Amino acid sequence: MIHCFVILAVTYAHGETQGFTLDNLLLADGRQITGTFDWTSSAGDFEGGSGVFTAQDIPYTTYGLNAGNLNTDIQSNAIEITGNGDYHDMGLDIKLVFLQPLSRTQSVPIDTDPNQSFF
Repeated sequence: MIHCFVILAVTYAHGETQGFTLDNLLLADGRQITGTFDWTSSAGDFEGGSGVFTAQDIPYTTYGLNAGNLNTDIQSNAIEITGNGDYHDMGLDIKLVFLQPLSRTQSVPIDTDPNQSFF
C-alpha cells in the first residue's frame, strides 16, 4: 500500500527534457520507493512526451534497471512498473496514478486510493 506521495520536477536540461524525482513515496511500513526519470517532449507538447527511468530502488525486491527484469511505462498521468520474477514466486506490479498530469512547474501528487495506486 502506498502511504505518502509526491513527484517533484527537479531540473530543466536541454530543450524539452525535464528531470523528475520520486519523493516521499512511502509504503505503509515506512520503506521508500526511490527513483528518478527523464520526461522528453517536443516543443509545445509536454503531455505528449515519453519518460524513461534513470535510477530506481524498489524495497523487498531484487528488481532493478540494470538487471533487465523490469517493464516501466511512464505516462503524463501515471507510472506503471511490472516485473516477472521469482521474489517468493511473485511478480511485481506497481501503479502510481497522478492527481494531475506531470508539470514543468510544480510537484505532482499521487492518488493514494488503493483502487488507483498500489504496490
